[in-house]
Amino acid sequence: MMLEAIILCGGMGTRLKEITGDLPKPMVEIGGRPFLDYMLRMLAKSGFEHVVLAVGYRSDVIRDYFGESRYGILIDFAFEDEPLGTGGGIRNALTLCEQDRIFILNGDTLAMVPFQEVMEHHRSDITICGKWMDDCGRYGILEVDSGMRITAFREKESNRSGYINTGVYLVDREVIACDRKHFSFEKDFLEVKTHELDMRMFSFTGFFIDIGVPDDCRRALEILPEQFKEYF
Repeated sequence: MMLEAIILCGGMGTRLKEITGDLPKPMVEIGGRPFLDYMLRMLAKSGFEHVVLAVGYRSDVIRDYFGESRYGILIDFAFEDEPLGTGGGIRNALTLCEQDRIFILNGDTLAMVPFQEVMEHHRSDITICGKWMDDCGRYGILEVDSGMRITAFREKESNRSGYINTGVYLVDREVIACDRKHFSFEKDFLEVKTHELDMRMFSFTGFFIDIGVPDDCRRALEILPEQFKEYF
């Protein structure tokens, strides 16, 4: 089965203005290349053949840089004329997807997930990739039972260890079919349907970084080029 992904790139990145200026968050320059370029290189190495970039704010910058392909991955663009939220952005991008099972990623986080293994283990409506953290102060927490079924989504909580939601999802197309135009995938869909749908966590131990706030973005500037030195 062809690996296919939607990457959410439509946010303005207000908290990163001091670093990005007027650029979209995924286009922040790290080691001479945009953050999104690292994501696409990782996906290419993982066997992805098609990616849909859900773009909104300054979509021209992203489109002009990446064009129709990168590292052998075919790229399509799902344009938002107005902010749709993460759920609306996914719904809009789905029209350009070909597969029945699609990975969804955030354009400001990079997680070295074993994507092929996630696909092979996917037996639920939605698989969410989680990573154990000693301090969950920056990330939402996944509560799971002994079978790794997700029972609750909890808010960020400092000085608490647990599994964080890394924002990497594998979804069945029909599960997230929705008539709503503007909505949050996390708040209005996942949290609302926790007990209605079968959502399972896939735990991974690989590299993970989020550039959503200035401190973590500066950390990425330091460590990402070294982490990817064998990729380019």
